[in-house]
Amino acid sequence: MNAPLTEAAGRLARLSLDFRRTPSGPTKLVRQFAQYPFHLTRPFHLDRPLGLATLFLQSSSGGLYEGDRLDMSVEVGPGAGLHLTTQASTIVHRGQGSAQSVRLDVGAGGFLAWMPDPSILFSGAGLDQTVRAVLAEGANLMLCEGLLAHDPRGHADGVRHWRNETVIDRPGMDPVIDRQRLEGESLVAALSPDGRHLAMASYFLAGPAFGDNVLTRMRNTLSGDRLYAGAGPLAGGGIVIRALAESGAALAAASDIVFRIGFEAATGVPPMPRGK
Repeated sequence: MNAPLTEAAGRLARLSLDFRRTPSGPTKLVRQFAQYPFHLTRPFHLDRPLGLATLFLQSSSGGLYEGDRLDMSVEVGPGAGLHLTTQASTIVHRGQGSAQSVRLDVGAGGFLAWMPDPSILFSGAGLDQTVRAVLAEGANLMLCEGLLAHDPRGHADGVRHWRNETVIDRPGMDPVIDRQRLEGESLVAALSPDGRHLAMASYFLAGPAFGDNVLTRMRNTLSGDRLYAGAGPLAGGGIVIRALAESGAALAAASDIVFRIGFEAATGVPPMPRGK
């Protein structure tokens, strides 16, 4: 990974999850390890005919603080299915910066939707993030990376930085590599030329389920007065979507559209409602 990580002292925490498809069909959490501030609810099986598991990640702290480093790894076994999301957005507090790394492994024929709520960066906050996904043959992956700049006290220094690197390894193809870097006082204004958009997200849909018909649906559906979005093909198959929104609510609506269309493409049925 090439994204720089903060060197300030802080909490080091690790989360490790292993999901497997059982002989009877449902996907189960068979192994877990969680250190503070990670907290897990029990997995739900909302889409019962599919046997797919849904898990909400929670935090026992008030967000990410200076020097924090969170490392998360998730393994979805062959033929298993998982929707992994967060209970709410993660607040990133003022300081020299914090870091988090995410490792996703999806076995042959498996499905993983990693769709966290966007990180909320307060004034003076910095976040370095790396995401690496490794897909086996026939696996499908949906992942989201988003941020919302928020300054409740009107500080003049703006957000310190947001740096993100995403790598998706697929069998027999060149990896998908995406790097984003936003720095300093211009971070909020840089999200859009007119300065109206305070939230942004990137969505990656990789795997055989996400063909031209899914891309067309995304392009036809992702629109609105408070949203500016574009979708295009990934080299070697798949879809990448960039979205700018005027608010967290507008970005949440875009994420819901991406999830519903992508989920149906990967599973053959629309998702059941997911309340938070």
